[in-house]
Amino acid sequence: MLPKVTVTLKAPVPPIKSLSAVKHCPFCGGKAVVEQEKPAGFVMHQVFSCYPYYVQCSICHVAQTRRYDSAEDAIREWNKREEPKPCRK
Repeated sequence: MLPKVTVTLKAPVPPIKSLSAVKHCPFCGGKAVVEQEKPAGFVMHQVFSCYPYYVQCSICHVAQTRRYDSAEDAIREWNKREEPKPCRK
């Protein structure tokens, strides 16, 4: 007889204090949202990501390739870019 296996998954994305803190998409200007990777289903012996949070554009679906252990870290890294400077005339 096989031993009983218990799996505990992380809680859903915690509420972010300010979603307006997430900058718009740098490519299309669309609204960016925090996403959490969800396992497709339980497979015995499958290792799930320890860092499931990332930011993705809701329009063009460009997303961070790296995953983070908190939504706040994902937002901080997404926002780490320079804003375009106005053209000089």
